[in-house]
Amino acid sequence: MRAGTWRKILCGVAASVVATSTAATAWAHFFFVAPAEDQRSAVVVFGEDTIPDLDVPAEKITLTGRDASGHESPLSLTPSDKVLHVKLPTGTTLIHGRVDYGIVQRGEHDPFLLYYHPKATLGAPTGQATLGDDAIVELVATPADGGVRFRFLSKGQPLADASVTVIEPNYKEAKYATNAEGYTRVFADKGRYTVWAGHTLDEAGEFDGKPYKQIKHYATLVVDAP
Repeated sequence: MRAGTWRKILCGVAASVVATSTAATAWAHFFFVAPAEDQRSAVVVFGEDTIPDLDVPAEKITLTGRDASGHESPLSLTPSDKVLHVKLPTGTTLIHGRVDYGIVQRGEHDPFLLYYHPKATLGAPTGQATLGDDAIVELVATPADGGVRFRFLSKGQPLADASVTVIEPNYKEAKYATNAEGYTRVFADKGRYTVWAGHTLDEAGEFDGKPYKQIKHYATLVVDAP
């Protein structure tokens, strides 16, 4: 993994990297929202294996900011250098969004409808930065035993035995299964965590006149454990 490159991107530091994605392999890419250290801005990264790759137009992404009082407002995105830049209103504590990617088909596999649900929390994890019943999928950072653990939810309900990928502050990356309550194990290190998980629905239909056999939802989370 190019952990150094990934860390720079997540911290909002400019980096020059090579894009390697195509639309056919977009299912293996993820959208991440990474707040800057001063919490006045953020960058949106679309990448695989730490390499940003913005093949999806910015107009497909909707991003919203929430403050401590619960007030939400839409955020504007500005493309630049393979990432999208976002200015954050003062007092932003939560950023969440959705990407309606569309139909994806890989090789001879059945086509599926793909959605991304990026999210980032600003400040220490409290377990309260949640979207609740309105979120098809979401990841929530919760303090536990002096560290942090992650919960995978669908419409407010825990997803058990799900695979959650966690990149720790020391760049270690691994997959962890959720328990019956949707929680991963506890992580003790302080610093930035990058997390993602997927949820597949066996629902067939049509999108823009094209058929699909499944719907895949991917949730991502960027959070700093102080």
